[in-house]
Amino acid sequence: MMKLLKSSSLDLRILFFLFCFAFWVLFFVSPDSYFNDLHSRGDEGWFFMCGKAWMKGLIPYVDFSDSKGPLLWLLYGIGYLFHHSDYLGMFWIAVLWYGAIFYLVYKIAHLFLPGKKALICTILMAVSFFNPWFHSDIRAEDFCHLFLLLSLYALCRIAWTEKYNLLKGFFILGCSFMALVLIKYNIAVMQAFMIIAALYICIKEKYPLIKPCLYGILGAFSVFLPFLICFLVQGNLGAFFQEYFIKTFSTISDGKFGSSNILLESHPSNNPILVYLMECADLIYKPEIGALLLFCLLGNWLLARMVPKYKALTFFLTLGFFAITLRHHLNHYFNACAILPLFFFIFIAHMLDKDWWNRTRILLLSICVIGFIAASHILTWTYKTMFFYENQARTDFYTMTSYMSQVKDPTLAYVVVFENGSGVLAEALPAGKYWSQQLGMPPEMFQEHKELLLSGKSDFIIISDEKKMEKDYHISLQDFLDIGYCEYYRFGEHDNACLLSKHMLVTRNPHIPSKWDILLKRNLK
Repeated sequence: MMKLLKSSSLDLRILFFLFCFAFWVLFFVSPDSYFNDLHSRGDEGWFFMCGKAWMKGLIPYVDFSDSKGPLLWLLYGIGYLFHHSDYLGMFWIAVLWYGAIFYLVYKIAHLFLPGKKALICTILMAVSFFNPWFHSDIRAEDFCHLFLLLSLYALCRIAWTEKYNLLKGFFILGCSFMALVLIKYNIAVMQAFMIIAALYICIKEKYPLIKPCLYGILGAFSVFLPFLICFLVQGNLGAFFQEYFIKTFSTISDGKFGSSNILLESHPSNNPILVYLMECADLIYKPEIGALLLFCLLGNWLLARMVPKYKALTFFLTLGFFAITLRHHLNHYFNACAILPLFFFIFIAHMLDKDWWNRTRILLLSICVIGFIAASHILTWTYKTMFFYENQARTDFYTMTSYMSQVKDPTLAYVVVFENGSGVLAEALPAGKYWSQQLGMPPEMFQEHKELLLSGKSDFIIISDEKKMEKDYHISLQDFLDIGYCEYYRFGEHDNACLLSKHMLVTRNPHIPSKWDILLKRNLK
């Protein structure tokens, strides 16, 4: 059985190395990096729009809204302040963020392993964080990793180290819980299993619960306080609770989240428990999720052989994390579970020959891990934003940018398609609260979205599928032309998508910049 080590103080050399490691991993993995063009964004385009709108004076959950929390938008708003018309500010924030994440992994591993082996474990964990099965771009789950690992570190110290400040641990758990609530609250529910485990340890060790609970509440309140003050000043506290909690929950309840729903289609049921179990059974159609769960459980079993007590602790966390996540049909929701294979890698590093590893070999291991991650993402990347890819999406992006840039701070709305960063170079802003259709949007939200489109408030409207618009929205292109819009650009398969504008624009045949011109311009700023 392994004897747990004392926690080490801050090691600046390790910290610097891990920040450099994070930079090179994210250089290839993050769509926001210098390695990528600006077109075809996923969730980060939506988050960036929200952060930009907040920094430009729009009121969250009143002038714009989405099913995410204000801390995520604040991070993207800071990224916007560093780089107004691209995502390079967010790239550097992600580097700092993942540098801290890797250092927390190192600190947890160092509870069980000596320094070099803990560093090897940390390097190997990058394969879990950036596995292309679950990771295609930088999403809300990536920013949650820091607080999940901070909570896991505090829990490991509470469970398995002597003379740890219990009140400090609960304060950290409370801070992390609220930070997760303010990013994506379903992941806060996952972190709550760590709080339950910490409370269980207190009961088993016969510690009084009042002080730890008070410190946890104090930690949570200290994180929420700046947002509370901001929302009270802006007068949108009620809108925050209504949009982020009540309406977001309705989008989850009304949306379809089974991965294939084969069982549900053959055996429809109104029983929520049965529906949940059938959706979980869809796991068998997702072998990659089964593999992730297997690695997590194997790591739990190996850890149970290494620790002196609370051997079922990580089993409890793994089952709790997967119970919350299994209903979701998109693989990236499982990014939050990427912290759980840590104990498997701890055991792998523990089995290595300690005398074989030196600085050169650790550096070579890092280069191999970075190369593997880079190659896997380049080969499987959905959006193909790398500069050496030629595609029509890039031409469409820069053509629409040339039109939108002719209007100062233009407002933008989308029909059928999600917010995808089309207006980033033009510094476009949301035309209204529901400027784009959210996933699982219930009828009342959809109706408000439709009313915004027909109000004529938006400078530009992007229609991604005219036929689907007529079917789902019961709106025709002529309806937009009747309220003053002009069609400026046709794109998409069979020219079934278009850009509409309320302004008479000068440029009708815009110049599409060379991708190498864009690369040099961005990288030499």
